[in-house]
Amino acid sequence: MQVDIWIEVHDSNIIHDLFGVEPSEYNKIYREKQKKIVSEGISIQYKSNNCCDAENIPTWLIITAEIVGKDIVLPALVGILSSYIYDKLKDRKNESLMINNQTIEINAKKIEQLIMINLNVNVNEKEDKEKKRNW
Repeated sequence: MQVDIWIEVHDSNIIHDLFGVEPSEYNKIYREKQKKIVSEGISIQYKSNNCCDAENIPTWLIITAEIVGKDIVLPALVGILSSYIYDKLKDRKNESLMINNQTIEINAKKIEQLIMINLNVNVNEKEDKEKKRNW
């Protein structure tokens, strides 16, 4: 299961913080779309960024979080992922997250809830498509 997470960016250190690479290795993240294993069953990957030169319009880093697990462990994996993201962003006062066009503040519980909601929505949409195809 995957979910795209948009992170409002005010400095380039976010790549280092999330992916644990030095600036000289940023090309591995940008061009090669290298994954960062957060924990067993959880990875994040750079997807793209959305930037604008206009004043007061933020730049957004877009990452894809992939969670591989059964329904029983899914809440635990989402908890690990949301804690990881929160830990990397908690000291960034002016930044926010956007998941499925819903913007939230940097708060571990809110991040976890929104990821879980969106994973459930994606699973339900996938199941509906399967049912329609098999019918």
